Amino acid sequence: MPTLSGTGQETAGPYRIVAELGSAPAAESGPRCVLARDQHSGRAAVVVLPPERLAADPGFRMRLWAEARNAARLPGPCPAPVAAIAPPDSGAAWVAYDCAPALPLPGALAVNGGPLPVACVLALGLALAESMLAAHALGLVHAGISPGSVLLTPSGPRLVGYGFTRAAQPGAAAPTPLDDVRALAAVLCYAASGTESPGDALPQPLHDVLTPILAARPEAVPQADALVAELRRHTQGASGWPAPVDQALAGQLGPEFATAVPDRPAPPGQPPDTAVPGRIPPSRRALLTGLAFGAAGLAVGGGGVTAWLKATEKEPKVHRTTAAPGAPPRPLWHYGLDGGRLSGAYVVGENIAVLSADIGTIGVDIRTGKKLWAREDMSVGARPTVVGKLMMTDDLGELVFVDPRTAKRKFQLTEYGIEGRTRFKYAIAGAGSTLWFMATVGEGSGGADQHAVVAYDTVKRRELWVEKLPKGYGAILSPDEGDGEGDGTISKLRGKTLLIPSQADGAGEFGYLALDPRTGKKLWHRVFPVKDMPEYLGPESFTTPDGVLISPQKENDKMVAFELRTGRKLWTRPLKSVITLGAPDVRRRVVHGVYGDYAAAFDTRTGKRRWAARIASPVGLATNVLLLSHARKTLLYRVDSGFEAFDVRDGSHRWRFATVDGGEMPGETGTMVGVAPGRALFSSELGLYALPVD
Repeated sequence: MPTLSGTGQETAGPYRIVAELGSAPAAESGPRCVLARDQHSGRAAVVVLPPERLAADPGFRMRLWAEARNAARLPGPCPAPVAAIAPPDSGAAWVAYDCAPALPLPGALAVNGGPLPVACVLALGLALAESMLAAHALGLVHAGISPGSVLLTPSGPRLVGYGFTRAAQPGAAAPTPLDDVRALAAVLCYAASGTESPGDALPQPLHDVLTPILAARPEAVPQADALVAELRRHTQGASGWPAPVDQALAGQLGPEFATAVPDRPAPPGQPPDTAVPGRIPPSRRALLTGLAFGAAGLAVGGGGVTAWLKATEKEPKVHRTTAAPGAPPRPLWHYGLDGGRLSGAYVVGENIAVLSADIGTIGVDIRTGKKLWAREDMSVGARPTVVGKLMMTDDLGELVFVDPRTAKRKFQLTEYGIEGRTRFKYAIAGAGSTLWFMATVGEGSGGADQHAVVAYDTVKRRELWVEKLPKGYGAILSPDEGDGEGDGTISKLRGKTLLIPSQADGAGEFGYLALDPRTGKKLWHRVFPVKDMPEYLGPESFTTPDGVLISPQKENDKMVAFELRTGRKLWTRPLKSVITLGAPDVRRRVVHGVYGDYAAAFDTRTGKRRWAARIASPVGLATNVLLLSHARKTLLYRVDSGFEAFDVRDGSHRWRFATVDGGEMPGETGTMVGVAPGRALFSSELGLYALPVD
């Protein structure tokens, strides 16, 4: 637990605790939320401290460390950025977030003298529900949404405490996305009434939106997309916090936060390296044991963008291909973990797969399935970025460059860590010797820092350029959180263009900024205003490699396509159910989608459906459900009990494959990891498969 310094001030690692921010109501044994000051940099932070009984448990400290590292994958602006984590072997447990000034929801109600206004609660709920929906699409469950984990900041709501509940209850049943939905409904009830079970006292329209969720049986709780749709229907644009809350936030940071103190030595008795807590010391196998599937609570992989549509127009005739499953191909190889558990699998180049597991990080030759190397002191928490012959991984802003063939560390960059003026956020792309990444710049906090794109030459070891972005750009998702090809919410390198999307504002405006990857100079900037796209939903957009933006439109029961660079409207298409878009093919000018009981191919120029095929088992709201083979001849689709393959020319069914591990029954879906020449890689919790394709 944090200790008292000689001045009587409580500390947590390098942070001096300035004030209590409160905790969840009726939860004295729950986490504490405090305002703190980094004694090295002077920056303000919100530090979350678990109860002393948990912090004394080494297993809890390990699980909390793993959960906090995984929190960096949560998409969107609502999850509070993790600034530092207590090393699990330090004897302390805490997580610091870069989101001060902030007020936990109970504190905000106290400052306001009662519940928040209905309009404010609706806007708060919509922001949190959209963030939760994006996380669920990546397989991430917060598992600890409560009034105490919701912070109000000048930049909007922030969520803290991801994974605290899982870390505290390792033997409990795994939380589900529906648990998050019910928990968020209770939080919104509390915000509007001061209690999580207000009954009929809840004002409209919140009563009609939230009480059915709280009253439903666990299995009948609606998915997050349904809650998002209901909140959107009632929310009228953005709503700020009440004046007393704004005033409290404005006065929270005193003079002690006004001046940073760079290069200040660590306090006496404190090791210097605790200025960057959470860094993995070499040769410490113990630090990897918390990365197991059960501890991390993650579903690996990413991809696909889901839009929620309701149809009023009859769907065109479906070309019905054979529904009988074909004979699946025999796996070329299967790499098992000998009792270990897989938490992530990634294709690096064309010949190497990198596996992240509780027993360490492993390199596998995609051609043979043979192990190339194994490291106990390497952690890969997100998709590595290939830069030339190296792969780059991020460890709390420290960029580590490794030879993927041998796992030998070549060099690392520390200047873009959490203490720097330019702080790494996520990698955009690598090509040749250049790495492009998103960063935050400046001394602000609470998510107010300006975003910038950085180009770095990994051979000459020097920064090529830094281009600051307009407000609202760069704050959405990283490529690891989208499909890497068409997701319209991620920054990406598209040919000779760096494409940076903005975050849709309360009025619905959404834009794209194109930068020259060689110089960082602006090539073009396109904003889609309200008058052209009155119901545009930026977070569910999809961009194709040939420059088409496909947008769902709420309440209008359709998706609309625009020419990305000019904004010219290309086509409109009605649909009648949830659709997941993915696997674009620029040569055929096609984007694929899954909705209801069908997989389909749509012409990106006209919106016409080229074919539709029945699928054996719809997976519903899911991530990484669509993938094209390396030769782009086969469409791979994830279903509840395995994977299906379709011919991209006409949608004819090729085969269906179900994973079976260690004598278990088929049905452990796993993840589509990626493709390589002649191969498709699939993972389950217990191993990796390679199947022949094309």
